[in-house]
Amino acid sequence: MRLKAILRTVAPRTRWQAALVSALLVGSLTAGVSYASIPDSSGVIHGCYNNKSGALRVIDTAKTSSCPKGTTGLDWNQTGPPGPTATCTGIPHVGIDLSGCDLEGANLFNTNLTNVNLSNADLSGDAELGGTNLTNGNLSDTNLTDANMGSDNLSGTNLTGATLTGVSSGNIVGTPSALPSGWSITGTFAGPFGITFGGYLVGPGANLTNAELTDANLAGVNLTGAVLTGVQSGGITGTPSALPSPWILISGYLVGPTAQLNNATLSGLNLSNLNLTSAYMQSANLTDANLSNDNLTNANLYDATLTGANLTGVTWSNTTCPNGSVTNTGC
Repeated sequence: MRLKAILRTVAPRTRWQAALVSALLVGSLTAGVSYASIPDSSGVIHGCYNNKSGALRVIDTAKTSSCPKGTTGLDWNQTGPPGPTATCTGIPHVGIDLSGCDLEGANLFNTNLTNVNLSNADLSGDAELGGTNLTNGNLSDTNLTDANMGSDNLSGTNLTGATLTGVSSGNIVGTPSALPSGWSITGTFAGPFGITFGGYLVGPGANLTNAELTDANLAGVNLTGAVLTGVQSGGITGTPSALPSPWILISGYLVGPTAQLNNATLSGLNLSNLNLTSAYMQSANLTDANLSNDNLTNANLYDATLTGANLTGVTWSNTTCPNGSVTNTGC
C-alpha cells in the first residue's frame, strides 16, 4: 500500500492521533534501517563503482550479492589496519621499538635497551652508545657509522647487515647473535691493576684508535680502511685478510705510523721500507733489526736497543734517540 493511501486511511482526527501516527511511521522506518548489513559481519564495506560516471554506490550484500553490469566492485575495511607502533620520540627504554627512526647523533649513554628494536634506524654521526645494554636487541641494517659502542653489552644482539664504518669500541661484553660480514669481536684479557682490555669490534673501516689488541686473534679479519692510530699490539694470532696501508703484521705486532711498540721485541726482524712516523718504540729491542729506508720522523726510540741494526737510508727528523737526544741526522 502506498504511503499516501496509508495516511488517508489513518488520517488523524485529533492532535494526539497525529502524534501516534508519526511515532508509528518513525519506528517503522528505523526498524527497516536496523536490518541493513553495512558493513558486513566481517567489518567490510562493499560498493559498486560506475565505470562511466565514476559514481560510487555502497551496497548491502545481504540483499544485493553482486554489482550490476557496467560497474566494478570495491571492498574496503571500515577501520583500516593498524599503523606502525614505533615511536621516535620519548625516553628510550627496555623493549622500545625504534625501528627506522632517525637518531643521528643521539646520546644513549649507559641506557638499558634490552630487547630494543633498532632495525634500519640511523645512529650515525657520533651517536653515543657507550655502556649501553643492547642484550637481545635487533640492530639489523642499522647505520652505526662513527658511533661509540665502548663497554656495550651485545649478548644475543643481532647486527646482521649493520653499517659499522668508523665505529669505536672496546671492553664489549657478550657475544652477538650475528655480525656483519667481515667483522668479529676480539677477546678480552686481564691487564694490570685488574683492568680488562680487549673486546673490540674489528672489521673494515673500524675506528681502532689507541686500541689494545695484545693477544687478539685477527684470523681472516678484514681491516681495510681501519684507523689504527696509536694501536697497541703484540702476541697477535691469525692473519688478517687485509690491513690498511702502510701497516704490516709481523711477529705478532701491528707496525705502522703512530704504532705503540714500547718494550716490543723486534730483534732480527725485517722492518725495512716502513713508515714509522710518530711511532713509539721506547725500550724496544731492535737488535740486528733491518730498519733500512724507514721513515722515523717524530719517532721515539728512547732507551731502545739498536745494536747491530741496519739504519741505512733512514729518514731522521725530530727523532728521539735511545739516549734521549733529538736528531735530524741519525742516532
